[in-house]
Amino acid sequence: MRLTIKAKLAGTFVLLFALWGVSTFVSIQNLRSAAEAYTNAVDVDLEHILEIEDIVSAKLSVRAIVGRILVSLPNAPADHIPKLRDELIGQAGEVDRLIARLRETTTDPDLLKAVDDFDAIHKEAFQLQSRIVQLELAGQGDAANTAFHTEAQAMQQRINAALAAMRTLVKDKVHANEEANMAAFNSARTTLALLMAASIIVATIRPDGGASDCAIVRWELAEITAAVHGVVPLEWFVTGPDGVEG
Repeated sequence: MRLTIKAKLAGTFVLLFALWGVSTFVSIQNLRSAAEAYTNAVDVDLEHILEIEDIVSAKLSVRAIVGRILVSLPNAPADHIPKLRDELIGQAGEVDRLIARLRETTTDPDLLKAVDDFDAIHKEAFQLQSRIVQLELAGQGDAANTAFHTEAQAMQQRINAALAAMRTLVKDKVHANEEANMAAFNSARTTLALLMAASIIVATIRPDGGASDCAIVRWELAEITAAVHGVVPLEWFVTGPDGVEG
């Protein structure tokens, strides 16, 4: 059974459109995954990094306030130390607030555990700092300074290590999302490239199975023959000279 020109054209177009449809769908899905990973990096991961840096700043402020309490100020007003102690409590409360916000905005179990570990160290550190301040207010400046330079310093190292662990977790996640973005983009690009190659192959093979010697020459002949036989170039390109009905 010999296929008509219209049937051959229809078959070619159906195959081409099917290839385009499937590959476009896959490419869109890959690009959507890349977009979601990028959005997550900006809206979640970057926010976590900023929150951790805010915690670092707040913890440094807490330690600085304790140091200011220990260093006597000549002719200081009577409310100087009480005001610093209130400032210390307020800054420690800010750390609590930042920890709670970080805990609320993440679902990563590893990061949640790191936040819990840091929270425990933070509370322990605040108890130590409060004890140092009480020693200073009780007139035991030497004991307060000794605790500040020994126990508090060791506690600060634990705090730094806990904060570094949280930073590392978030940065690793950012790098993972970056790799996922590149993988999705490369997959979409490869899919489109394969589609283009497949389209060219389909376009250079006649529906009857005969392959053209050269697609470029075939297109040039199509334009000439189309003018002679009164058909569109694509009809001759698909059916070949034997199928042209002039």
